Amino acid sequence: MNRIEFFPYAKDLLCTKSLSCYFDLLDPECFSEVKIYSRIQKPIIPKIKMLTLQSSASLQLLSSICTHKGVLVLLRKCPPFQNLSETLCVKQTKQYKRLERRVAKILSNIPLPRLLRKQVMSQLLHASQEVLKWIHCHTDNPTLKIKVPRHFVWNSNGSISYKKTAELIVQDESRTIPQRFKTACLYCQEKEIRELWIKMKSSQQKIFYNPKSPERIKQNHIISYWSYQIQTVPMRWKSKKMFTLAAFDYAVSEGHLEATRFFFELLQGRRRSLLEVYVRKLASRRNYEVYYKFLSTNGVCNLLFYLHNRMDPVDQEDIKQRYPFAFLMSCLIEVDETHIKAMIDSDRRSTAREIAEKLNASHTAWLCQETQFMETKCLLTTRQIEICSARKAARIGKL
Repeated sequence: MNRIEFFPYAKDLLCTKSLSCYFDLLDPECFSEVKIYSRIQKPIIPKIKMLTLQSSASLQLLSSICTHKGVLVLLRKCPPFQNLSETLCVKQTKQYKRLERRVAKILSNIPLPRLLRKQVMSQLLHASQEVLKWIHCHTDNPTLKIKVPRHFVWNSNGSISYKKTAELIVQDESRTIPQRFKTACLYCQEKEIRELWIKMKSSQQKIFYNPKSPERIKQNHIISYWSYQIQTVPMRWKSKKMFTLAAFDYAVSEGHLEATRFFFELLQGRRRSLLEVYVRKLASRRNYEVYYKFLSTNGVCNLLFYLHNRMDPVDQEDIKQRYPFAFLMSCLIEVDETHIKAMIDSDRRSTAREIAEKLNASHTAWLCQETQFMETKCLLTTRQIEICSARKAARIGKL
């Protein structure tokens, strides 16, 4: 088997200690003929398997704890790791240590066996980052500001199911109707959208609908589209943001797969030209954001594969040749199998094998050096903490 080398940018993925909990998200057959080698030239990809029932329960428990008011405040102070090799450094930050202590205190009040409690804590970083990704996409968005739910629905691959979680939010009668309406619009649940609109007060409807001056409505394109589409007599739209294309553009730009699928089906006659434009846009985003924020990759991989699989075979091959690194990185990042598994699995496996052989092999020594530097940096951080703790203990002993 030939050794696979990577571009220097791929150093963000080569940290043996920080990848163990993330390779569960990959398709097992994706790397059946591919091995990635670290500095000591041993494959660093562990055996890939789906989450066990115990792991799923642990993630559900941790996500529920993370949504508690006090814990959520600490969680939002934690820095999101910008790439996978920074996970060890994130664990050494004061913010994460405070979060860890708070969660451990809550778990101590839950009747769990000691060994099981330790296993639950080992998944805290992954669970907290998944919750942060959801918050980044739904709560921090100024046009949404959806309150964090008490419970999330998890996929079997260890990621939050945005679609099923949205269904719970829409059905939650303890929430305000505008929040439920926004969530239903974002995931194109037409039946629920119409029902919630009828229940909404006229004063609340004015936030979303202005027949005389639609440009004054400060909502995102998807919500604006639905607010006017469900009217008994839809008005003649004059504002660009009301058009289907504007809603499609917003869905792709913000990484909303369900909305992208819905509006793509409405775009008749322009699909081929649009596919080429937006696939290139997504591929360029993955290709040139070398130190991309981890949270910004949310939805990009799903959208890239979804749109790419709707292109003509000739166009598909052309895009792969132009952006090989982007497609390989997308193969290594989690893909929501509940939405597009049937459509992308075969292409995803072949893409990983084909593209990996085309990557530049001239940066191996540099890559190994950078990987070793990152590991050394994390070890030094740990050593500094130990020295500070020892000095503090010595001062207390003198007193």
